[in-house]
Amino acid sequence: MAYWMRRVAAATLLLAIPVAITTAGPKASSAPEDGSVLNYPVGQHAWIGARGYELNNTDKAPAVVYDDIVSVANAGWLRLHFGQDTRLGEGSFIRVTSLRDGEVQELDAANYSQWKGTSAYFNGNSLRVEVIAGGLTRNAISVDTATWEPIHPDRVGGCGICGNDDRVPSSDNRFARLMPTGCSATMYNADSCFVTAGHCLSSGDVLEFNVPASSNNCNTNAPPVADQFPITGLDGVNGGVGDDYGAIKAGTNSEGQTPYERYGAFVNIGSVPSSGNLTVNGYGVDEECVRSQVQQFCEGPLEDTDSDTLYYDLDVTFGNSGSSILYNGEIVGVVTHCSESCLNYGTRIDKAAFVSTRDNVCAGGGGGGGDCLTGEIEDCNGNCCPAEWVGDSYCDDGAYTWNGVAIYLNCAEFNCDGGDCVCD
Repeated sequence: MAYWMRRVAAATLLLAIPVAITTAGPKASSAPEDGSVLNYPVGQHAWIGARGYELNNTDKAPAVVYDDIVSVANAGWLRLHFGQDTRLGEGSFIRVTSLRDGEVQELDAANYSQWKGTSAYFNGNSLRVEVIAGGLTRNAISVDTATWEPIHPDRVGGCGICGNDDRVPSSDNRFARLMPTGCSATMYNADSCFVTAGHCLSSGDVLEFNVPASSNNCNTNAPPVADQFPITGLDGVNGGVGDDYGAIKAGTNSEGQTPYERYGAFVNIGSVPSSGNLTVNGYGVDEECVRSQVQQFCEGPLEDTDSDTLYYDLDVTFGNSGSSILYNGEIVGVVTHCSESCLNYGTRIDKAAFVSTRDNVCAGGGGGGGDCLTGEIEDCNGNCCPAEWVGDSYCDDGAYTWNGVAIYLNCAEFNCDGGDCVCD
């Protein structure tokens, strides 16, 4: 079976790079080059196609009306994407259980909406999926796809490392891993608002804390479900060096807690200095597998500033995009781009548009996590993708992904992908 991923706009950002994805033709992804953004998108999609229709409970007491196992061979972790026809009656919920470590997530109608019809991330290649129906209710479920990562992913990196890699492991729950875009984010107030890079927002929709070490084969591992939080609001700009910034508002975890309620700490916004020593905590890739996309700390000098940009000499690499740049323990910018010359780049925290964007998102603006950036639209399932994909001679029926999310444009809203798909 072949899996595909669309070509992402070229730039050298500090997300994490696509991982071991079989690609072909014009929709293949490419690794960043010098000057690129530092994200590192993770995961690919497998079609599941599990269905459970008319899951009716005729009794007054709750009952299990659906019970199935979803498996993807060679997967190190799984995340489920439920279909549009999933329906949960009053008192009903979906229960997902990892067969590897027993982690459990329960999604009632409200949680299902907050998670945008997806599950949390689970370790292992097999999940038990149940529907527990409330008394006298009608329900339905479909599991369309699973995001997964191979047990032996290919971790690549290097841009942004200045000579020897001076990063050291750290553990600080003010800093989160942003999935599946493979970025970093920082909580900056008690309302559980976060700063990151704008280019991290195209597919970032889950914040992870207490991230465990990756496996010896470089496979990332998910933290407990209670340490994963859906994103309920976001906005930002991906405009290149000095004009790359994003803001996030987090929802609640499986315990009904916000990140601040669970961890009780955040990093203050500070003033940008003209010189001095900077620090970064982030989730960059690493040739030492167990440290790859796990939180690490580094420090180094601020080299220069202008009205929009910080120029610094400290180790950041793919996966560090969105990491906050700290001076005297306060946020003065966010990591965005790297270079082979080790003069790396970040957007200043006091950039006027950045200030306005985070104030708007934190106050409840910016919409839900499904809101799209300029040039993007929401597909049939509310997931963001480039507007130009409609009518581009490719049938977008889940076969192609945008930053790790399967895209469906084969519905009446888009005239069956502008005629590219055969309508039912």
